[in-house]
Amino acid sequence: GGSFTVSGGTFDANSGVLAFTASDAGNDVSFNGSDAATVFFAGAGSWSMSDVRATTTADFIVANGTVTLPGGTITVDGNFVVLDTVLHNNGLVKLIDTAGSSILTLSGSDLYSVDVQAGGGDYTLSDASAALLGDLTITSGTFTAGAGTLSVAGSFDTSAAVFAHNNGTVL
Repeated sequence: GGSFTVSGGTFDANSGVLAFTASDAGNDVSFNGSDAATVFFAGAGSWSMSDVRATTTADFIVANGTVTLPGGTITVDGNFVVLDTVLHNNGLVKLIDTAGSSILTLSGSDLYSVDVQAGGGDYTLSDASAALLGDLTITSGTFTAGAGTLSVAGSFDTSAAVFAHNNGTVL
């Protein structure tokens, strides 16, 4: 569908997939403090996440279309996969999958800041190269970069975790 707005009460994702398939522009996504499970954008349309903070308890996937992320923080407990376009909105992407191996795929889209809090888990950047216009913080777990260039315009802090360079370059 198009827009999804929780305007009162709560939304129980029940481990399901919230699929967005619209082909028109101007769609709004607002969880209003509720957590979603898997969020999947598959339409050719565009969506803006209007919450300051949003959380998915599983994967966040943009297979098709354009998604503007929250201006605050989007927390993802699984894979963060962009196959089309995300607009970072100067926000933070917090990756928190502590259960295993997860993937960060950007397909040419820039993010602003990323915080990896993977505990005993890990995240792997599947792109050869990627750009962060803000900070990269790895608080726990392991983050493996692509084999190309990882550009970080802000601070780069891995003091509490593991950064695997994968024979790539960090700028």
